[in-house]
Amino acid sequence: NWSQYNNWGKNLQISGTISDAKDSSGALLITDSEQETPRVVLSGNNTFSGGITLDAAKTQLYLAHRNAAGTGALTVKRGSVIAETDTAVSKILFENSGLSLRTDPGVSLAAGSISVAGNGSFSKTGAGTLVLNNGGTVASGTTINVTEGVLQIGSGTGGTGPTLAGANVVMSAGTALKLNSGSSTIAADVTFAGSSSGQGGAIDVYDGAGVSNVGVKAYTFTGNVVINGDTSLKNRWGKTTEFAGSVTFNRRLTLSDEGKETAHVILSGKNKGAGGIALDGSNTHLHVRSATAFGTGSTLVFSKGKLFIEESASLHTLSGSGNAYVDVSAGKTFSVTEFSLIGSLEKAGAGTLLVSGSPIVPTKGSLLISGGTVATSATKALGNSSVSISAGGALEVRSSALTASGGIRIAQGGKILVDLGTFGKDSGTADETFSLKVLSGTKLSWNASETRSVVATLASEDIPESSFGIADGEDWSGWIQSWKYDGSDLVLTMTIPEPSAFGLLAGTFALALAASRRRRGKRAA
Repeated sequence: NWSQYNNWGKNLQISGTISDAKDSSGALLITDSEQETPRVVLSGNNTFSGGITLDAAKTQLYLAHRNAAGTGALTVKRGSVIAETDTAVSKILFENSGLSLRTDPGVSLAAGSISVAGNGSFSKTGAGTLVLNNGGTVASGTTINVTEGVLQIGSGTGGTGPTLAGANVVMSAGTALKLNSGSSTIAADVTFAGSSSGQGGAIDVYDGAGVSNVGVKAYTFTGNVVINGDTSLKNRWGKTTEFAGSVTFNRRLTLSDEGKETAHVILSGKNKGAGGIALDGSNTHLHVRSATAFGTGSTLVFSKGKLFIEESASLHTLSGSGNAYVDVSAGKTFSVTEFSLIGSLEKAGAGTLLVSGSPIVPTKGSLLISGGTVATSATKALGNSSVSISAGGALEVRSSALTASGGIRIAQGGKILVDLGTFGKDSGTADETFSLKVLSGTKLSWNASETRSVVATLASEDIPESSFGIADGEDWSGWIQSWKYDGSDLVLTMTIPEPSAFGLLAGTFALALAASRRRRGKRAA
């Protein structure tokens, strides 16, 4: 064993190789007199196995070679450790809480395992990276305070990341948590602290298991995640990251990607907080698998990407610009109170999007219902947006009044569902009136419990009025320019075809009631 004692703050560099003596395990003890701040620099390709003990309040230990620490453990009682070139340590033990480990810019220190005596903490400083190796451990009760630079979970593809159960990680504003292993379960509680301006940290998702496959999870957070500063999660490749524990959204989490492959983020825990989520990755898919995935009273800001609702959930505000895409799984309901979208929204999937507040697209935009149902329980839910209903899509009226001034186009097989029972009416009558102008392609469908026929009034310049009955499920075609249900009458205004086309419509749908023109002074009822 070798002891290095520094009495007057002089610097010492050992550039040669330190190795074990024959049939022994050599160890290095570093102490000082606490008079000044000396440096001890280890820059050789060392092979000794007994480890290093740093017990020097003023001494700075510099690791300046990949194998500077040999093959044994690094025990820190007092003093500080600085990695000034890429280096590796099999085990780091801090015997006192509050010590620090610094990695210089562009430098990484890879550790097999880390622990702090007495469930204490240590600080990771410097702009470089502290790597927690695949297969390694961070002792339960240990707190890692990342004040600068990067903390990396895992040491590359093909392995299992370190065990972090019971540990705590605190990421200061401007720092990054890098995920880079074959797969990792991050069982630690992770807090992203915020600056006075609200800035937080980052999660960078690099390599890992699975490529663009939501069923193969590369990284799973099972501990509690607290976002106290605006935090970003960026997918560098097409990996899947799941937040299975609780997430507290005190500030916003922004999801993005580099556009290389489809990346997946899953929210499946019992989340809280109103900080919200921003979806800003063209290849990012956000999967909601919890009723409280968005937190409480929160906002989702759409810019790019796709949202998949795989468990019934609610959201206070859906906002943003660009092209929003929402897929709701069969049998599930996605309830949104307020909208402030600028651009377009496509509703896909067999489930239901329930709109109960402000217009979906308040300015001129578009709503495409390519699958499932958009159910409206607010008078102005459709705003000024143009609405297109594809085959298999449906627009369901659940409010006592509904107005859409941007137009509605319904493809063959699309539906408008009106459940008059939701307005407090036990039964309907045969004389409820609709004002229509009809083209081709519209399908009007009624709630299954409403079996009555309806009397409609058709009006146009060439055919002033015509009355006829339509039964449940009759096919129509057309472009509805506006429509309104005022509690007793559902009024639709559509583009009227030429008289010859109208004749074809009447023949096709066998609406064989009397019809006459106003100029002839007749009216059929």
